[in-house]
Amino acid sequence: MENALMACKGPLITVFGGTYIYLLAKLIIYTVNSSSEPFVWMLMIGGGAALLLLAPALAAFLLQPAVYLLAALFAGVGALISR
Repeated sequence: MENALMACKGPLITVFGGTYIYLLAKLIIYTVNSSSEPFVWMLMIGGGAALLLLAPALAAFLLQPAVYLLAALFAGVGALISR
């Protein structure tokens, strides 16, 4: 089960990290294009980054049972194959 969880962990971290970086880049581009004030940039980018950190944390909390079920499925298939 631990190996199956480790196998699921890599792609999930990649998906969450990639999504965070993509959305943060889109936020920065939107902020720079919509305002010419550096103070507004700081507030919008800082606030947006804080909100973008909360959204994946909530998604990870809600998806945790599905990840464990997927890991159990991987562990079960691995146990059947190794027999």
